[in-house]
Amino acid sequence: MRTDTKNSAFYESLVEAIIRQRKSMGLRQADLAKAIGIDQTQVSKLERFERRMDVPDFLRICQVLKIDPCKLLKRPESIAPKPRRPLP
Repeated sequence: MRTDTKNSAFYESLVEAIIRQRKSMGLRQADLAKAIGIDQTQVSKLERFERRMDVPDFLRICQVLKIDPCKLLKRPESIAPKPRRPLP
């Protein structure tokens, strides 16, 4: 989570969940960008918190990543949870 931005912790958790899901599906930023009709640099900026996600982008991203937008809004951490470290 970035602390040098004005983004809320909630917004950052949404973006982080989207990144985890994209990666878990084996998609590159370019793949996601093409699927939602934007340039790859815009996905990169979104993931680096340099661009805010609007509602239409959010819904298209959820559709492509097979995420229930309501579930994501209720509990971002439940989407593609962070992998646990293996037990020693």
